[in-house]
Amino acid sequence: MRWSEQQLKEYQTRRMLKDAYFLPDQPIEPDGEILEKTLQTKIERVLTGKAYPYLSFRQSRSVLRICPPGWPDLVIVLPKKRVAWIELKSKTGRRSKGQKELALIFHYLGHEIHEVKTMKRFMEIINQ
Repeated sequence: MRWSEQQLKEYQTRRMLKDAYFLPDQPIEPDGEILEKTLQTKIERVLTGKAYPYLSFRQSRSVLRICPPGWPDLVIVLPKKRVAWIELKSKTGRRSKGQKELALIFHYLGHEIHEVKTMKRFMEIINQ
């Protein structure tokens, strides 16, 4: 069964009311340096509040067994048949060699990996 736009909005509203504690309680764009882990936590709260399904891959030994080196940190299913591949970085962070190589493969296959260093940039991507 496919939901109509109205049904999706109703579901998102119910989800936001049920999980109100997942919504960010801080300004979208904090001042100063933000750690990658903190950025990912804030993004996950926004996604949960909006009821957007996502996969989160925080690098650990168990993740390295199933994901190739350089795999994006987040895969998000967005409305209108969009999928966002997100690579999170701190303000001074840079992509590794594996991340650059995988980004080239994704680009060749017609996908784009977005590098996100701020909540503002993240919100621009999901609201496109």
